[in-house]
Amino acid sequence: MLMFYLAMLENEVDKRNFERIYLTYHDDIFRRTYKILHNDEDTKDAMQETWIRVLKSMPLFRDKNEASVKAYIMSIARNQSISILRKKRREAELFSETDCAERIDDTDFFELCESEGVSRVMACILMLSEAQKEVIMMYYLYDRSLKEIAALFGISPAVAESRWTHGRERLATLLGRRGIYVKKDHERQ
Repeated sequence: MLMFYLAMLENEVDKRNFERIYLTYHDDIFRRTYKILHNDEDTKDAMQETWIRVLKSMPLFRDKNEASVKAYIMSIARNQSISILRKKRREAELFSETDCAERIDDTDFFELCESEGVSRVMACILMLSEAQKEVIMMYYLYDRSLKEIAALFGISPAVAESRWTHGRERLATLLGRRGIYVKKDHERQ
């Protein structure tokens, strides 16, 4: 890998400096990135991005002492690792809010409660808005249709369906954040 990076530099002084820096700090950068990421693949990505940034900054290292060089390189490694973590979190949140919302309908609610524990599922239901909570509980716990729920609360069937749809999407997100993933079930009207 070192030869790949050296080929990107034109100046012989920068090549010698980069080789010295690479050999001196390669293991330190690995330890720093792995400590943050806990994953070999992500660590490799963070290290590669770190070395590319170091390559671009080689002119800055010409007159710096060793402590400054190390501090700068290690901060690049830390920042690259944190960027990868943030990206993974955004991807996980996107997964939770889309895939989980699509999957909540296919599993029998009572099977979910049995497999995951009623208290864990109910804790998520109680976090819903009052309107969503009422509709979700009537639908799943009391086995009421959306038409019956609409009549019971004096709202239109469209409003009942909207509260049910948004409520189960939010419920899926809340369950997904707790590591509970559910499948889609057949809609009952």
